[in-house]
Amino acid sequence: MIVIGIISENRNKDLLPGNYYEQTFNNYGGNLGEADKLISFISNDLVTYINKNYRTLPTKIAIGHSNGGTFISYCLLKKPELFNAYIAVSPNYAYDKEQLITRFSTFDPEQLPDKKFYYQCNSNEDSSWVAARNKMISIFNTDKFKTKIHFQNQNFAETESHGTIFPVGLFNGIKDYINYQFFNPENLIAYYSKLQKDSSITLTANFINEAAYNYYYNGYKKEDAIKILLWGNRLFPENLNLYDSLGEMYQNNNQKDEAMKYYKLFQSVMEERKDKLSPEDYQKLKLGIEDRISYLKEHM
Repeated sequence: MIVIGIISENRNKDLLPGNYYEQTFNNYGGNLGEADKLISFISNDLVTYINKNYRTLPTKIAIGHSNGGTFISYCLLKKPELFNAYIAVSPNYAYDKEQLITRFSTFDPEQLPDKKFYYQCNSNEDSSWVAARNKMISIFNTDKFKTKIHFQNQNFAETESHGTIFPVGLFNGIKDYINYQFFNPENLIAYYSKLQKDSSITLTANFINEAAYNYYYNGYKKEDAIKILLWGNRLFPENLNLYDSLGEMYQNNNQKDEAMKYYKLFQSVMEERKDKLSPEDYQKLKLGIEDRISYLKEHM
């Protein structure tokens, strides 16, 4: 992961969109309204530079606190292709008489190029922020938004102030994003399949096998690990290790018939590929799978 911080000399001016109301302009002393310029800089200059000079993947996460949270929410509306995930820590939705609430209420999420992850949290802000935030939560929880945005909200009003919330929100936001993207088998498969299709990565059988066992050893459902192994088996039907892992995982899940099926498939593929194996490797694999089948028969 590459972490990039953007320093602003005038945070209100750089992070807030143009105002609708004159009162807002006066309240901020005219220091506002250049959020579009910052979006342009990030998109046209910063991202281009990073991609040119570093080894990157196309996935980008936007993180912002207070007006920074307002800014990344505005980014979702104005340039939705720029970021894949958003972590908005105590965003100011009350800005300019709830301008973002107005914008989101008329926004059509179907125009989003892909499904987004959006994490939002808050501390003990004042009543105007609470009212605006509750309206935003209601918008994100509508059916039309749920189909295109995975939304999560956490309330830290009882434990955090606006000044202490950022590290708490940052940690929880990243944690929830990782759980959403990589510890949900359907999301993980879709994520890596897209990266391979776009030639951003080259998947290997070993990588998929390790991902499945990470699920297993970290306490997630064995069924989820099996889904990942089945995906790998479809991609790499000649890989013996994936057959063995499927047999073992089904056996651990007390699905003995399925375990035997994949152990037998292991034997079949091994025999088909016998001429590609050294005599030593073939004999080792042969004895190993026979032991597994024998053990399984004794305990069926």
